[in-house]
Amino acid sequence: MARLRAVLLLENRLIRGALTADRLDAVTLIAGQLAVSLDNAQLYAELTTSRPRIVTAADHGIRSLLSPAEAHVKPADVHASQPDDSAPAPSRP
Repeated sequence: MARLRAVLLLENRLIRGALTADRLDAVTLIAGQLAVSLDNAQLYAELTTSRPRIVTAADHGIRSLLSPAEAHVKPADVHASQPDDSAPAPSRP
């Protein structure tokens, strides 16, 4: 079901008949693209505000699957014990 996203008001008091059928079709096409862009912006905003909650829930879910000894290790501790691929390789003489 379609729902109202925004209102586009086109007004031209200088030229009578400025919005011909062809021009109105173009405006309708652009308005449809604008609606998609507004939806995408809203979804992105929701994603950025929900991400910390989702990560916390996922981390809690993973920890519930681990043994008590494994569950106390923080993800940062796991990464610290692995070699850093971004560090430069030692130079050879």
